[in-house]
Amino acid sequence: MAMDGRMSMVTKLCEESFRVFFVVGTLLGVIAVSLWPLYYAGWIAFYPGRAHARLMIEGFMAPFIIGFLGTAGPRITSTPHFSASEIFALLTLTLLAAGLHFGGAARAGDVTFVILMLMVASALGKRFRAREDWPPANFALVALGILNALIGATFLAAFENAAYSVPYRVGAMLLEQGFILFPILGVAPFLLPRLLDVPRSDELRKVAPCRPGRCHGQPSLPPSVLRSTARSSWKRAA
Repeated sequence: MAMDGRMSMVTKLCEESFRVFFVVGTLLGVIAVSLWPLYYAGWIAFYPGRAHARLMIEGFMAPFIIGFLGTAGPRITSTPHFSASEIFALLTLTLLAAGLHFGGAARAGDVTFVILMLMVASALGKRFRAREDWPPANFALVALGILNALIGATFLAAFENAAYSVPYRVGAMLLEQGFILFPILGVAPFLLPRLLDVPRSDELRKVAPCRPGRCHGQPSLPPSVLRSTARSSWKRAA
């Protein structure tokens, strides 16, 4: 029974990998912020500007992106969830990259992060090729965000000793902005309507709005859709 319970827990964590990565991301974010008081208290010798920036992106934001994609990606494409070995490898690389940055080894941390992103891209790509359902078109921006992370971290690792060079600055922008903003833009149109109970545009096009019970045999929209449509009409009229 105990073995079955542990296997059930492992399976649950694999199906919903955000439960692991969100916690790890939160803890690493706290560590990234704590670098500053530790520095001014004299407990760490190196200036934490670069380590803080890397930890906030590769240690804090990246686990949230990986956790969401590891949970939503297989479900959207109707493919098997991430395996325990995949979760373990991704988690190990995440912690290793964060540890290297915390220790001041920025180049090694960036190289580790590139390997991490390659594994994420490989795991998602494998499921995309075996898909039974197509993901939303805007999820192409998520792939673009991963590409930004790969190129950006590669540039940062290659030009680590030339922090003011153009390639280094481009790499920083790709990693710190493109890697974060593109997935947000790709996921938000899919996720926000479900969180806020707002009808999507395709729902409004499928069925003409009418009051419940007065559609004369035609399908009526749910009350939440009617309320949202009424609010939109009121705003346009105003």
